Amino acid sequence: MTFLFSNSKSPNISNVRYQITQETCGYMRFNLWGKIAATYTPYSVANDAAIKSNNEIEVANRLPTKPLSALTTDFPNSGVVPANLISAYQYPQYITTYGLYINGVIYTSGCPTRYGEYAYCSEMRLTTYSVTKSMLNGVAMMRLGQLYGPTVYSQLIRDYVPQYTAGGDWSKVTFDNAVGLATGNYLSAASMSDEGSPEMSTFYSAEDYAPKINDAFIAFPSQVPPGTVYVYHSSDQFIANQAMNAYLQQQQGSSADIFNMARSDVYAPIHISQGFDTYRTDNSATGKVEGYTGLFVIQDDIAKISKLLNNDGGMIGSNQLLDPVRLQETLQRTGAPFGIPESTTGPPTVMYFNGFHADQVTYTCSFWVPNMAGSGGIIVALYPNGSTFYIVSDNNEWDWTHALSESNKLAPMCP
Repeated sequence: MTFLFSNSKSPNISNVRYQITQETCGYMRFNLWGKIAATYTPYSVANDAAIKSNNEIEVANRLPTKPLSALTTDFPNSGVVPANLISAYQYPQYITTYGLYINGVIYTSGCPTRYGEYAYCSEMRLTTYSVTKSMLNGVAMMRLGQLYGPTVYSQLIRDYVPQYTAGGDWSKVTFDNAVGLATGNYLSAASMSDEGSPEMSTFYSAEDYAPKINDAFIAFPSQVPPGTVYVYHSSDQFIANQAMNAYLQQQQGSSADIFNMARSDVYAPIHISQGFDTYRTDNSATGKVEGYTGLFVIQDDIAKISKLLNNDGGMIGSNQLLDPVRLQETLQRTGAPFGIPESTTGPPTVMYFNGFHADQVTYTCSFWVPNMAGSGGIIVALYPNGSTFYIVSDNNEWDWTHALSESNKLAPMCP
């Protein structure tokens, strides 16, 4: 939207011109433009000086950014072809933005839309959908582990979420099982079957906490012991978030909040953007954190979070923010793969652990690529050479393998 406004002229605001030419919602894509009358009521903004100061600090600490074309000059003789990063994508017009973080620099595509380049790409607020499961729940688990020790992972859901008796068998389900999507409670183990079920739709639709937490439990009966079968359930991540929040409140008092803890303890030190926020229940800023979707980020946030996980070992300087053992397990860099195979047939080459997917890849060596994935076509892939590929799109394409091949030209994946 664009408009003019004034504190002295009458009228004090022009018509508002609006335009929608891009989105990150695979099931709702459309163009819209026009103008509409508006009103403007000036008022004093509380803490305005602090808001300005915090924004200046954030911007000053953003990572360097270059266009993707600069890869060919910054890595001469590598043979890198920036266009190949998305060569598997059949409809690039549905890509909002993408890029490669390597050697401290974000190489970005910018923000093309169906009607031209978006002018403020660095400020574009991006939804993450299920990348939230990694960036919030997975990271929060690693922060709790660093604060209170690894016994937090084996805490039982039943001891922290009293509604657990509503359905299924949660008597032995741990925090680890719930964040790892292996609670043993489900209707069907077929890929994404439960996630697309009417029962899950009912859970999604509930805004208030009481029906939402009830729906999360009641829909899915017990099938197998926890920790044995992976079944993708956003509702289980919601339950896990409530359990972690209750655990944190037990440690720090009733005012503690799992998102606020992650933001202040982990993300504020890396100068996360001021608009970094999340969905909550009850359509309220004081509602319960959802945990399975709802984080909003900018490109700089994606790169900084990836850097913290993939390059810095969960540390800021000498300050260890995340449980280092758990982080290495999450990145699948400790030998045997951690988690539960995402398929019950064939060898375990795709694992799910601590809210992260991980795929086994073989070049001249064998390695794992942990990745965060979101609905529509959102990927953040953490490559073992220290680079990160990210893409935000809405055509249900999630390829990161072509970007892996190009990144391998810049820094080999295998020693």
